[in-house]
Parts: sequence; C-alpha cells; structure tokens
Amino acid sequence: MAGTREYADDLLTLELTDGRRVHLLARGHMFNPAGARPLGNSIASMDLGSALQARCLEAVADGSVDATSCVVPVPGRIDAAVG
Repeated sequence: MAGTREYADDLLTLELTDGRRVHLLARGHMFNPAGARPLGNSIASMDLGSALQARCLEAVADGSVDATSCVVPVPGRIDAAVG
C-alpha cells in the first residue's frame, strides 16, 4: 500500500502501490448517510444488515456456503430475497 488519506471523520482513502484507490466510508462499518453529521443507523439499514447476516448464517449452517473461508460472500439468492 502506498499511503492513506483521511478527508473527514468518516472517509478514508487507501492508495495501493499500483495507483488504484479504495475509499472506505465509516471505516467499513454500516452508516446512515442522511444529514450533515448523521448519528446511528436507520431502522431500515439495521433490518437489512440483520436479515443478510441471518440468511448467510443459515447458508453456512445448511452447508450451501463454505464455512472454512474467512470471508463468505452473500449469495445472490439471499441478497435478492432480503432486498
């Protein structure tokens, strides 16, 4: 990684050695984008996050997703069912 730049409390840019940039909002955590200094998360975003987590855990439990991976992607069928 070539460097980092912090623009505001909730925006961090990571510059990779090949010139690409990754922008992290709220340091990768859920956030509520409404308002100048939003605090907390909206009920809708909390519901969506909880539903995605529950469905992903269900997929790990029933063996349809590889539980040995350190990062388990949200399967499209679960994302569609929740959204």
